[in-house]
Order: sequence, then C-alpha cells, then structure tokens
Amino acid sequence: DEWLQDQLIIFMALANGESKLVTGSLTLHTRTAIWLAETITEAKFQVTRISSSTEEDDNEAASPTTDDGYGKDGRISGKHLICCMGVGFSNVKLSD
Repeated sequence: DEWLQDQLIIFMALANGESKLVTGSLTLHTRTAIWLAETITEAKFQVTRISSSTEEDDNEAASPTTDDGYGKDGRISGKHLICCMGVGFSNVKLSD
C-alpha cells in the first residue's frame, strides 16, 4: 500500500532483527523515510525492485522521469522488496 509503506519504515528500523516488506510503487516519501531512519538510527535498509510488469508500468512508460528514476508523480513503479536490519530498540522503563 503506497499510503502505508512510508509509515512502516520507522517500525522496521526500531525492530529487532530483519524485517521485510513487499510493496507496489516506491514513493519518494518512502525513500525519504528510509533516509531519515538510517540517519537517526543505525538501521540498514536495502530496496530491490522485484517486478516491473504491471499495468502501471505501461501507463508510466511514456512519462518523463527524473535522474533518480522517479516519475512525474514521485513514484518508481513496479513491486519492491524493502529489507531492514533493525536496531532492536527497547524502552528500558518498560523492562522489569
């Protein structure tokens, strides 16, 4: 879900161990959330385009793109796998 993917990034960064998320078009909001999460934590993200064979791709094929691959609507079309090695944050105030 393109409206939820960027919201899940911080939780992936704070989780313990590896998190994976398959999403559709990769939004600029999501890339920004990844950049921010990596900047303020030691989490590491990897984004892989796993499919570009969608109807959405056909519609965007003639659309101009920016140098970083984003279409005019701020998306990279296709399916993407977002992997994160989280930092394992825990609230010490909640520990016994």
